[in-house]
Amino acid sequence: LRLYSNNITPAETDIAGTYVETSFTGYSPATLLPTNWMITEGAPSQAAYGQQTFVSSASGQSAQIYGLFMTRATGGRIALAERFADGPYGIVNSGDQIRITPQITVD
Repeated sequence: LRLYSNNITPAETDIAGTYVETSFTGYSPATLLPTNWMITEGAPSQAAYGQQTFVSSASGQSAQIYGLFMTRATGGRIALAERFADGPYGIVNSGDQIRITPQITVD
């Protein structure tokens, strides 16, 4: 799970390189382990993961976070991307944070 800082709206033809991964101090991508997804079967089916928190560890930054994208563990290919509906979120101060609860719904 990664955060991106370029002002784009995801499209089906995107590749991982389409997104500029943020680089604010303290940021690192979150590894989502397959065994930690909670699957609810049905119509639609849903996969949910526990909340992930990205925290700045320095002040004086000027990062704008427009959305998230996920890449596959092997090969780094993009799995999905989403722009924040109410973003971008600014990271300026030490302690600023973005919390994401990953959820995928399929029918």
